[in-house]
Amino acid sequence: MAESIEGIIERVSEGGNLLVNLVLIDINTWQTSQEVWKAWQSGVKAEGVNTANMGIYRLVDNEVVFDLLGKQGNLFMDDRFQEDTYNGILQYDFFLLPYAMKQHVMSAITGNVSLTVRYSGLRLKTKDCGANYCFIESSDSNTDEEKKLFNGVYGVENPGNGRKIYLLRQNVVEAQLKDKPTELIAHACYLYYDLNFNANDLCIFSCRSAVRGVRRRRVSEANSASVSEPNTGTDKPLIVEPNFREAYLALKAGKKSFQAPNGVYELRKT
Repeated sequence: MAESIEGIIERVSEGGNLLVNLVLIDINTWQTSQEVWKAWQSGVKAEGVNTANMGIYRLVDNEVVFDLLGKQGNLFMDDRFQEDTYNGILQYDFFLLPYAMKQHVMSAITGNVSLTVRYSGLRLKTKDCGANYCFIESSDSNTDEEKKLFNGVYGVENPGNGRKIYLLRQNVVEAQLKDKPTELIAHACYLYYDLNFNANDLCIFSCRSAVRGVRRRRVSEANSASVSEPNTGTDKPLIVEPNFREAYLALKAGKKSFQAPNGVYELRKT
């Protein structure tokens, strides 16, 4: 019987940053926060990952709103924008989207495939937060707007009293956009080991930026099976794992293969 996709999803981190980790999985299987939460609820050690969500901050009628994108609209899901989005988030504390990216994101928002919440409906807290950040906390007395955001992140209105969602502070968004009211600020999203959710993630360049998804099949297995002549002094061919950085650079350059120590490896989508 074929194995279910849930059985082959893994936490992938060895790429060393978000961009390379995404190369190591079938990006269509990259899990959203709701999917990671569901896996954790079923007993999987799934937390501590960047999720297939993107946080967008903007002004609507002079009010700060937050949009939670899933796979649709997430700039990391699109080959055209992936690298520029990665570099933009790393280079700027408040990454304002270029026109093409902005159009892509707004098509998801206006197409009602994202979640929009008004800051005016959130009871924002700042205790023990950095100067740019705030949070809402799950409880039995959450406002309707807070319940909507918790449901968007976790799939339930109350994922447990004390669970937190971190956002940019209202005054910070207003200061960044007051002279640019039609611009959008974008951030990556991270689900911590304690299952708190960060919608303003900037740490996408480290080994903590793991993802959950289905690994790409390694063509090296097929290549190694075709080697018939053993290397000198061994009874088996020498198999050296391909270098993922070389694979990523080749993929980025649009190449169909890359050179590794024990041969040429084909790149293909699976």
